[in-house]
Amino acid sequence: MSAVQNNSGTHLTKRSVDALRPDPEGDFFAWDDELPGFGCRVYPSGLKVYVLKYRLGGRAGKQRRRKLGSHGVVTPEEGRRQAKALLGVVAQRVDPHAATDRERTVMRVSEAVENYLRQQDVKLKLRTAKEYRRLFRQYILPALGTKPLTDVTPAVVSRLHEKLSKAPVQANRVLTRLSGFFTWCGDRGLLVRGVTNPCTSVPHFREERQPRFLTTAEAVRLGAALTKAATVGLPQPPRRSKPVATGPTAKHRAKRTAGVPVPANSLAVGAIRLALLTGMRRGEVLNLRWSEVDSERTQLRLADSKTGAKVVQIGAPALLVLRSLPRVKDAIYVFSSGDGKQPLESVRRVWDAVRFEAKIEDVRFHDLRHSFASSLAEQGESLLLIGSLLGHKDASTTQRYAHLVDDRRKAAADTTSGRLAEALGLAVHEKENQAVVLQFPARA
Repeated sequence: MSAVQNNSGTHLTKRSVDALRPDPEGDFFAWDDELPGFGCRVYPSGLKVYVLKYRLGGRAGKQRRRKLGSHGVVTPEEGRRQAKALLGVVAQRVDPHAATDRERTVMRVSEAVENYLRQQDVKLKLRTAKEYRRLFRQYILPALGTKPLTDVTPAVVSRLHEKLSKAPVQANRVLTRLSGFFTWCGDRGLLVRGVTNPCTSVPHFREERQPRFLTTAEAVRLGAALTKAATVGLPQPPRRSKPVATGPTAKHRAKRTAGVPVPANSLAVGAIRLALLTGMRRGEVLNLRWSEVDSERTQLRLADSKTGAKVVQIGAPALLVLRSLPRVKDAIYVFSSGDGKQPLESVRRVWDAVRFEAKIEDVRFHDLRHSFASSLAEQGESLLLIGSLLGHKDASTTQRYAHLVDDRRKAAADTTSGRLAEALGLAVHEKENQAVVLQFPARA
């Protein structure tokens, strides 16, 4: 929809521009009452951009508009100064639009990023939007924020990517986010003609995907550590322990030392147990609501997850864990904090103590999910069933467990064919070098 001309003048200040509310029917202009032609364009999305309206060659000339910058990145005072400078250029009968492409390169990465992230906040889930902002804040903006958009070349992107090579997975995530950002810029005409996405020619690092699975012995140690945490408590690992607080404010600070057992939050212990027994993601466990627990069908009917709404089929042991949890009256969340109206933010402290006690410090929380899947594979379950229980939408995600299923198939084939070989009177001998020799029965 074309922009609506709002001719009612107002002095543009940060407060007055902040107060402008977007119109879902279309964008509109608010013009400054001090400097003719200086205004702010408000889009339905909420984006606000300072502009200058001018005519080259007096009243007979064609009216044109010039973008000056987005509100929040450019202040009204800065926009007003830009407008005055451009009006001086127009007074010399020079059209600022004669160098439109050249001027667009002045837009800095940081300015475009803020507009990009603002739009992503509306489209993405809260956790995903936070991760986008973290990657830009921590890696991209410090390296590229002050550069004009068209100064970000494949060589510049490659240097940033190489700088993060010690963490290849993180480096690839940064490259993916940066590529999505430049695609967005190109779709909105923020890049000059002929300039393409500078990330497309930069190859991703190879990622070694080797899921960590708990062995039976490790699972036993984990169970013992969880029981100990829930009863007598566990000490914090040395790397997380703090010296005993001293000084005038010591009584107001937590006192934790290595070797001193710390009572565990029973809900945190229950969350870890449920994660292993169901293969659910950490966020799915911690945000589980009592209203989503269907005890009759032994199901968890999640209203939302990484892949959207889904039903998690659980076993009897998982249901027993849920029934054994302490429950605050009128609690909303299963693993709640305080009055039950908010979920636990983290189980990190208990998880670190349990890992240290069980001697499995290299195991991540997400590896509990891998361990659940590997147990299914070792039982001979199909990849289709494994993917269904884990809630995978993409079958390729389940392929990481294919070799476990193949191992089980091979073992089953060896066992079955061995029994049938005996029925046929065939003798199978395995030598020291692992070679298999098949001896046929002698002819009568």
